[in-house]
Amino acid sequence: TTPGAGTAWQPPLTMNFPRANVNAVLLPDGTVFIVGGQRAGKWNFTDPQPVLEAEIFDPAAGTFAVTAAMQFPRQYHSVAVLLPDGRVLCSGGVDPTNAVERDQRQMEVFSPGYVSGTRPQITSVPGSVAHGAILSVVTPDAADVASVALISPNSVTHHTDAGHRYIKVPFAQTAGGIDVTIPATPEVAPPGYYMLFLVTAHGVPSLGQF
Repeated sequence: TTPGAGTAWQPPLTMNFPRANVNAVLLPDGTVFIVGGQRAGKWNFTDPQPVLEAEIFDPAAGTFAVTAAMQFPRQYHSVAVLLPDGRVLCSGGVDPTNAVERDQRQMEVFSPGYVSGTRPQITSVPGSVAHGAILSVVTPDAADVASVALISPNSVTHHTDAGHRYIKVPFAQTAGGIDVTIPATPEVAPPGYYMLFLVTAHGVPSLGQF
């Protein structure tokens, strides 16, 4: 919306757990995966109280839903990255209570519920496109596509990547797939790599194509 009279920031509901050094990742269905962190403050190394449970923020509903718990704490210097298949890789972190091995060397992968659904297929898509252009995507599942998202690869540690973007783009069905309208300006879509996701009405994404 255009800022103007009567517009203001609205605080969402709070997360289910207080978290410092938390990571957040944008998902293809428009929700936000929140993982890691500690309850006891950013620099508390004696009793950090790590948060193992992950949460998913739904901006449309304004809700934070608790989901699967990790097996290892992800605190200071941890990372969480969206994979092209829609899952999230969680890695790294420092466990200050472990005197033998403080660095977390295990990796865990979170699988959102949508990975079990029937995914739309992308047969082919051009490797690059200009601002304001039409991106022609070949897919046999055009009739099932309810939304199309461009998501920039994220690079994050300690906190949310401010350059990580979810851009919902307009599209139209064609005989062999869909035509996607790319944002016209670099202010909306800075030049760089993006993953293209086709998403069904049930929130099930395709595999991401760069």
